[in-house]
Amino acid sequence: MKKVLVFNYSEISLKKKNRKYFEDKVFAHIKKIADFYSLGKTKSLRGRFYIEVRNEENLDSATDRFQKVFGLQSVFLGYKTEKEVEKLVETASKLVKEQDNTFKIKAKRTDKSFKLNSMELNQIVGSKILELFPKLNVDVHHPDAELIVEIHKDFAFVMRKLFSCSKGLPYASSGKVVTLLSGGIDSPVATWMMMKRGCEVIPVHFHTPPYTGDSLVKKIKDIAKVLSYYANEEINLHLVNFTEIQVAIKKFADDKFTTILSRRFMLKIAEEIAVKNGAKGIVTGDALGQVASQTLENIMCINEVAKLPVLRPLIGFDKDEIENIAKKIRTYEISITEGIDCCHLFSPKNPETKGKIDAVVAEERKVIDALGEKIPYNYEIVKISPYDTTC
Repeated sequence: MKKVLVFNYSEISLKKKNRKYFEDKVFAHIKKIADFYSLGKTKSLRGRFYIEVRNEENLDSATDRFQKVFGLQSVFLGYKTEKEVEKLVETASKLVKEQDNTFKIKAKRTDKSFKLNSMELNQIVGSKILELFPKLNVDVHHPDAELIVEIHKDFAFVMRKLFSCSKGLPYASSGKVVTLLSGGIDSPVATWMMMKRGCEVIPVHFHTPPYTGDSLVKKIKDIAKVLSYYANEEINLHLVNFTEIQVAIKKFADDKFTTILSRRFMLKIAEEIAVKNGAKGIVTGDALGQVASQTLENIMCINEVAKLPVLRPLIGFDKDEIENIAKKIRTYEISITEGIDCCHLFSPKNPETKGKIDAVVAEERKVIDALGEKIPYNYEIVKISPYDTTC
């Protein structure tokens, strides 16, 4: 009898011809975590991945990481054992907890030559568990403990669900996007949602030193660190110095267009970074009507400068829906800490809410004439790794 972690995946089972590509991506992420924590060897078996746990010292830390792996549906904790009824019952009894009042047995055979069918296994193992735990009751609909028995060719799994995972598609299986990452609540959630759909992300943050301080940069790095746990690989955070452009916008353009013009310049720079890195889209945290820049008219004015698709995964979300996701993925507490970004710092008192392209372009021309045709900016790349404990 060996302790195991068993993983099943989500929608990648529907991918048919591309299924192995997605399976290999998920397998690689599981193996990377298992190897880092020295858990044991990662193996594959008919729509399942599993680890024979040889070192339990870091099991809790590892399972927290597994929960974040995109493409996984659930993780089960249990045992790999012999295909004998006595062994199955003995193993199942180890998974019953003191606080359990109800249970059910859910049996499945991939080895159809096994002498008992699934229904017979349910009945026999279930009745033996009732004998061992007379205070337990059977509940096939909402049990406290669902004990799963899987009969394979050379062995059996007896296990219990440990937790649900992030689902979605494996990270970096659907191409690459640049994401505009501010210090607010929304943009980390938008980034996470694109990661969940399999996108590799290049977070780009615009800051305006000395107007924005070191606390903001630390905040952005902390957010990127959280996101890197979901990526399960290094993220290249781009910190763009936007000061010269932002000051020119405030100095030469009509104040009410500040937000629209800032976003247009940000999109231009983000697109240059995207093209340089082979990214196929730009992601923002806009939610329709939430602030001045997020009216349909202003979104149209901002989008006009971009050739790449501008993706807005939060466009139809309410504020509380976004906050709930932020809390779930653990970026919310970081986002609400001190550190004002340049969008808020330079926000006009009376922003334009229904911008018109001609007027916006005319105001933008004033800024370009002052700065020159080549947008003046530079950026620093900060490598954020989920396996680096120093940052």
